Amino acid sequence: MFKELSIVAILFSAPSLSLAGEFYPDKNAFPVLSKNTVHCPKEWFDNYATCRTLKMPLGYFDSISGLGFEAPVGTITDGASIPPFLIPLIGDRFNKEFSRAATLHDWYVHRVALDDGEYSYTKIQRMFYHALLDSNVDPLKAKAMFLAVLVGANKYKLRIKTPPKKCTTDTPNCLRNYDALLLAEGKVGVQPAYNVKGFSEKMKNSIESDEFKHINPLDLDALEELSLRIRTDLGLPDLELIEIIE
Repeated sequence: MFKELSIVAILFSAPSLSLAGEFYPDKNAFPVLSKNTVHCPKEWFDNYATCRTLKMPLGYFDSISGLGFEAPVGTITDGASIPPFLIPLIGDRFNKEFSRAATLHDWYVHRVALDDGEYSYTKIQRMFYHALLDSNVDPLKAKAMFLAVLVGANKYKLRIKTPPKKCTTDTPNCLRNYDALLLAEGKVGVQPAYNVKGFSEKMKNSIESDEFKHINPLDLDALEELSLRIRTDLGLPDLELIEIIE
């Protein structure tokens, strides 16, 4: 497993980095989740997931992309989809510091449409990372979570005809994406890579590497390029090559 002391030093050695993004309905807003758990759709979440639903809308304005995002009431979330081997070092999936980014991510990442324009898969993953930083998550911990979700997360492309809806919060430049039913014949997916042979060891080595430690937290291109190399080494497809042909 991990050399625990070295990885803890990596994940907790940098000061917080705020990007000046805003959460809505106010800057102190956090997701209000159901006390009871709900069914986790197995095509969305891994076998370790425990899901809850959002009771009040949660918005976020990403100051880097200039886009607004909103998770509506009823959003199903499993918190931060942290691989089991990282939970002892990063924290519980429903940890408050991750909860805003994770809830917003869970609404949007499962509704990536072919014609979504600005709300692309890459923009949604970057929003997740930006929201972590704006939640005062340590930059090195946020980098590790961003890398893990790029390497291990699902990707869906959906055939959706329902137009996006305006957000119900006051989040600027915000579309709530799609309310359409997710029909099996209208999507393709890449299943989580967490159980792929070599995943844990590859992620361990990558997060402990000098390359990872020295990537500027704002250099998302470098983090995405590293994730692509890891996916290639693990025999996983380039996410951007997966499409649905109408």
